[in-house]
Amino acid sequence: MSYHPTLPVTINDFIHRIETLELPTFSNLMIVKCHFDIARYQLNMFEMLGVDCPAEIANSVYKRQAEFLAGRFCSQQALQLLSTERVTINIGENRAPIWPDRIIGSIAHSKQIALAAVAEVSSYQYIGIDCEGVIDKALASSIASTIVTNNELNLLTSSGVELLATAVTIAFSSKEAMFKALYPKVGYYFDFSVAEIIKIDLLENLLFIQLIETLSRDYKKGDIFKCYFYFDEQHIISLMAQ
Repeated sequence: MSYHPTLPVTINDFIHRIETLELPTFSNLMIVKCHFDIARYQLNMFEMLGVDCPAEIANSVYKRQAEFLAGRFCSQQALQLLSTERVTINIGENRAPIWPDRIIGSIAHSKQIALAAVAEVSSYQYIGIDCEGVIDKALASSIASTIVTNNELNLLTSSGVELLATAVTIAFSSKEAMFKALYPKVGYYFDFSVAEIIKIDLLENLLFIQLIETLSRDYKKGDIFKCYFYFDEQHIISLMAQ
């Protein structure tokens, strides 16, 4: 994975370090990443950045507003790389973004980083991207059983992921990327228990995730998906696209 600085934009130090990500495995996929500082966010920045602010976001807490703005800003930059005109990306069910007809994409954010990945529907069937700060040790211990099975945890640790917190974060992020990729295709909410990590390759930054339940006619029990993951400044970025 390589980074290339793109627009030299700083908005009151709120949004900065805007970069495009190049992943040789994924041709025709536009990914834009930015850093943002919630402490420097102001509501008028939506207008300054040319991003529409839905009523439900305007009425939400500042943290939600800032994260939404950073994610939609990255989306607009990524769409421009596809030579797509500026559009409003509305909010659908389960907060899923509603993309223009010929576009498929995914948005992610942590407390400091936002990303958007977009492509034309002629190039990809699904896209799911996620970004998570590495979970602290105490939290990882308390929530591990809700995210990974014992088999998955043993697989991750035996494959070279030495720290529990890192293993749990990788598992959470990869399954979240799977949800974002497949939810628009199956049309209903599903939880992490429908899939299991069956293989990990740390040299290639690659996970294999298998469905253990059928989600739809096109995504059945036994289907296996590849999910790429990357370590990025105490964050893990996961991407599932095909």
